[in-house]
Amino acid sequence: MTDTGSILVFGAAGIDTLAHAALEAKESVPGTIINSPGGVACNIAINLARLGVPSCLVSRIGDDDDSHRLVRALSDTGVDTRYLERVEDASTARYVAMLDADGDLRMAVSSMNIIETLSPSRVLQMKSDLDTARAIVADTNLTSETLTTLLGTDVTALRCVDTVSAAKAVRVADSLEHVDILKTTPVEASALTGIHARRIDALCDALLARGVNCIYLSRGADGLCVASSDGLVTLPAIRPDKLRSTSGAGDALMAGIVLGHLSGEDIVSAGELGLAAASLTLTSDTSTLTALTRELLTQTRTQHAIGA
Repeated sequence: MTDTGSILVFGAAGIDTLAHAALEAKESVPGTIINSPGGVACNIAINLARLGVPSCLVSRIGDDDDSHRLVRALSDTGVDTRYLERVEDASTARYVAMLDADGDLRMAVSSMNIIETLSPSRVLQMKSDLDTARAIVADTNLTSETLTTLLGTDVTALRCVDTVSAAKAVRVADSLEHVDILKTTPVEASALTGIHARRIDALCDALLARGVNCIYLSRGADGLCVASSDGLVTLPAIRPDKLRSTSGAGDALMAGIVLGHLSGEDIVSAGELGLAAASLTLTSDTSTLTALTRELLTQTRTQHAIGA
């Protein structure tokens, strides 16, 4: 059983391969290639652990060299790995991204099939852990059936979902009434609602009408929309002095938001913490920032506070 007050993070865990280069079509160019732990749920769990929040990652990995490297790296970070299940004759999830000289994503390929084998029955076996958790965080690399079981469980934990991509966002469509915090993007929210991605107010209204308590709609460099029954607020993005990679910024955003809610912040202040975490991660060559601490996060939020 997990320690009382821990965070259970369900979803993708694997290896990220990030290639940084001045890309040219159909050409081999010099650059750097970096491997690190990755996957939405994995990155969220790592960020929470670095911010001093006990986190337990629930996922499936292969019985390969990648899985052993991943478990060692997570353990060194302080993430509880007891619920990482190895699957025989399967490969650990991988994400390969090509980033241009400015750190912007040009193209990526993800292989996450193993995550879809995390079944509803596995969730039901963890009922005692779910009962004692402070929060449950899930990404939509899980199947619709697993998300329905996980989010529909009768618990007091804060239930948070990251919609990952437009193609996978629809997997949480039937469970929105059970979601306390939804972190999404206009394109992903459009896939969920059928409303055009440019209609921000309408997107948020539709998601609230379907039962979501609080929405964080990330618009990248254009900022973050925070919506609840109290209305909608748009927060400006925090631009780092030097952007290294956009990979993992959205996962850090989610971790900061969860931390804010668990710390008693109001929904807007939680969004500010998320934006600070995302900005810090943009300065990293990998999908998480090794130097991330709660003190650094608080300093960054304070330096960029609205009106400061």
